[in-house]
Amino acid sequence: LFELEAIIIQNEKLRDEVSHIEDYFKETQNWLLQKYNETSNYNKKFIIRSFFNAGFFNEFRASKPNFEEDLFLIASDDPVKDKLEIDLCLDAEVCLIYQKTCKERKEIKIRINECIDSILSTQMQNGRWDNNLGKTARLLVFFITNRSQNEFQRKKKEIDEAISRGIIALRNSYQNNNWENNVVTTANAITAIALHDQSAAYKSKDFLNQVNKEVKLADSYNSLILALTT
Repeated sequence: LFELEAIIIQNEKLRDEVSHIEDYFKETQNWLLQKYNETSNYNKKFIIRSFFNAGFFNEFRASKPNFEEDLFLIASDDPVKDKLEIDLCLDAEVCLIYQKTCKERKEIKIRINECIDSILSTQMQNGRWDNNLGKTARLLVFFITNRSQNEFQRKKKEIDEAISRGIIALRNSYQNNNWENNVVTTANAITAIALHDQSAAYKSKDFLNQVNKEVKLADSYNSLILALTT
């Protein structure tokens, strides 16, 4: 909610369409600041990520004494082993925030690489994670958004291959203008494919029609590769 309100409040056209958005935004911001000190490290990660993504991280950091050390402990609070991929994604994002806003630390870099290794190791040959399109789309958004970071360079080839397989899986799963009749999965799938197209210097004039055409052409893995290359 906070990130959505931040998008609205920072866009003049949207801001004019939502009455009292400044009040809503301030109320949400104050509520999160209040809850931060009394919640778990797991929930703190979501709050930290939201303030960072919304562009209000400096204000958030200034309100918290000794925040750098607190952030370090939160980013590396428990073992990677047996964690769900989505939670590893969150952990890596918080570690990246630490790297960008504080300083480089060996422990944080190790943590990022451990999270990435663990996520990559569970991708299936068909490009999905657990045959779960929602999880697959969410993880692809994470990888595509962050692969330009220096922390990812050591695993660039593996990440690029995982992204390619995942994008193909999403394109193959597109039906009737959506993915699995699920708005969250569809939103993440569209975001992942659009980001992938932009990074490849390819922009479709009609995104959904283009995806639909590619799916119809995809009789097999190889034919889809040929269609995308063409």
